[in-house]
Amino acid sequence: MKKTTWLLIVALIVVVSCQAAPTPTPAPTPTPLPTNSPTPLPTSTPTATPLPTSTATTVPTMTPTLQPTATPTPGPGTPPVVQSVDVRYATTASGKIASQVITFQDADGDAATVHYEVVSTTAKSVYVNDGPVNVSSSSQKSGAAIIGTWTCGTGNYEVTLRVTIIDQKGNASNPMQYTIRCD
Repeated sequence: MKKTTWLLIVALIVVVSCQAAPTPTPAPTPTPLPTNSPTPLPTSTPTATPLPTSTATTVPTMTPTLQPTATPTPGPGTPPVVQSVDVRYATTASGKIASQVITFQDADGDAATVHYEVVSTTAKSVYVNDGPVNVSSSSQKSGAAIIGTWTCGTGNYEVTLRVTIIDQKGNASNPMQYTIRCD
């Protein structure tokens, strides 16, 4: 039995901000106390704490989609609107690839997450991952596109997905359903 792996990759640009570690400041010099006063309490000395580092990886990892425990309450503002999903196929040396061009518009320009959900599949198992919306606020307001990539792997199957875009206030777009055919 062949083992088949499917992977949905959302185009992503990682920007890592670098900050210098804070410079430690010298501890204050204690002032001598008269001999008849109680023993002074120890003072703390500030120390430099290294900042956490972030490392971007170019190798996608496959993890199941986590289901939220609570649905965020939509905030004020306008939810994003998914206008269309166009699936385009290409054949590479590693197999068939389906690119999903998701066009959308967000009047507030605060779209944050692309949420994928598996509606149905003829494959044994399929995992999808949500991804960030890496499109400028001004482009979101006038209309933009996000490209998701699905690597078919081996085997013949179909997978129907539902995509929703969620903004920073928790407002969800209209869902848009589409099918990817791998053969």
